[in-house]
Amino acid sequence: MKIELEKSSHSLVVERYADNVIIINGQTHSLPVVISLEQLLSIPVPPSVAELSINSLQAIMQMAPEVILIGSGQSAVFLPVTLIDEINRQGIGIECMTSPAACRTFSILSSESRSVVAIIY
Repeated sequence: MKIELEKSSHSLVVERYADNVIIINGQTHSLPVVISLEQLLSIPVPPSVAELSINSLQAIMQMAPEVILIGSGQSAVFLPVTLIDEINRQGIGIECMTSPAACRTFSILSSESRSVVAIIY
């Protein structure tokens, strides 16, 4: 029996992450980027993870994803507990991790067709 990963023709695949760029479906993009299961989003985000706020994440939260992934670059950064709590109260999970880890996690969740949005710095 042959087993193959079934991909939607509309799903985005993060192929590679390197300093200052990410390759998604064969196209190179400058960071930061905001991606969902099926599209690269043109939602403005602050220039750094430290500047993220409930207001800057409002457009993403209105999409009601199951989880928001924050790729913080090569170093792990902790989000303020107040920000995490506010997003969790709205029924949305949020996780901050290194960008390579966020890309891997995005790929796993998207392969499961989970509702995920990632901001990769």
